[in-house]
Amino acid sequence: MNIGIVTDEISRALDEALDVAATWGLSLFELREGGKARFPGFTKEEIARIDAERAAGARITAVSPGIFKGNVADTDRLRRELDDVLPKSLELAQRFEAPTLIVFGFEMDAAEPRIQPSPRPPRVRADGRGGRGGRHHGGCRERAQLLDRPAGGVHRPPTRTRPPRAAL
Repeated sequence: MNIGIVTDEISRALDEALDVAATWGLSLFELREGGKARFPGFTKEEIARIDAERAAGARITAVSPGIFKGNVADTDRLRRELDDVLPKSLELAQRFEAPTLIVFGFEMDAAEPRIQPSPRPPRVRADGRGGRGGRHHGGCRERAQLLDRPAGGVHRPPTRTRPPRAAL
């Protein structure tokens, strides 16, 4: 079993968190909060320290930029997160070779129709395409489409675009 820690659970001062974790023998880290900003808004000094720790054998197991936490009706915030925070997060996660980027689920209004969960969890790649050939029947793709619906409109999952296979 591998044991890691979220650095800001020790201290928001990243240097202090990494120093303390080293005394505990930990070298697996999830990055969430830095001294002044949430990931990916770390300072150049914090990024350099993480690079140095990685060079010494530490691994970044996950990063958490805190995106998609709010209500889907807040399209300005969601657009900023999609257009600015997510790309920066992916870039820095790739630099740190972090295999996991943690996001929140969208918060829905009580009156909104609920999206049905997918029978299998969706997988999303860094290029934004689903990992199962686009055969999602609920989940992240449909939630992302909520951003483009008219305010107050009802979201309907996309319909099948090709005819069903002929019976043999």
